[in-house]
Amino acid sequence: MASVIAIDGNAIQPFMLETWRLGPAMRLDLALRTPDAGGEIALTDYFASQPVTLATLVAEGAQKRTNSFTAAPLKGPTFPEPDLAKAQNHQLRLSATAVASSYPELPPIVLPDGRTINMMDSLCATPRTLWAVDGKTWPQAGHENLPPPILSFARGETVRIEFLNTTPHVHPMHLHGHTFKVISASRLPRRIHWADTVLVMPNERVQIAFVADNPGNWMLHCHIVEHQDTGMMAWFHVT
Repeated sequence: MASVIAIDGNAIQPFMLETWRLGPAMRLDLALRTPDAGGEIALTDYFASQPVTLATLVAEGAQKRTNSFTAAPLKGPTFPEPDLAKAQNHQLRLSATAVASSYPELPPIVLPDGRTINMMDSLCATPRTLWAVDGKTWPQAGHENLPPPILSFARGETVRIEFLNTTPHVHPMHLHGHTFKVISASRLPRRIHWADTVLVMPNERVQIAFVADNPGNWMLHCHIVEHQDTGMMAWFHVT
């Protein structure tokens, strides 16, 4: 048995884990009730084409508890609560774009067993499939060429962003400098929770909200590196 006690390092009222879909940079903290000595707990990825066991935990020693399993909550987060009635509302469309970038030729990597990895294959860098946030791509012209901010906020403002995924691919969207509350999702069921990365499923709308309380320039990007490096990255400004 396992209970989720935190998401992306942020405590949540514990709930029994049935399944939870994670993307790159997303994290879960679990409280486990271990079986008798020698018993096993398998951590399994059921979202692969075939189930994959990621880890197997083997219990040692006598059980210390045999009563009903109820995980104790952690101390809750203290982030300022978004005021949705006064929120700035923005929609950011996650899409593919036909804009092409030029890349230097990279030789393939030869593995010890003779297999090769083509560093410039169609997944990592294709001129036909680049990614965009609200129709804008970066770092198409290089990281050193900073585009305008995609959004700007005054310090203390409540922000509500709806990610609209118009692609047939998942996008784990990650914000720097702020932790947000996931408040709604149109396809993949999930609880309201605090996070810094949210998985946006194909053709899904996901709404997040936060108080822009950290001044500075902050990145917003897909945490699949191939998507980020071929356009699905932007930044926002808090003054």
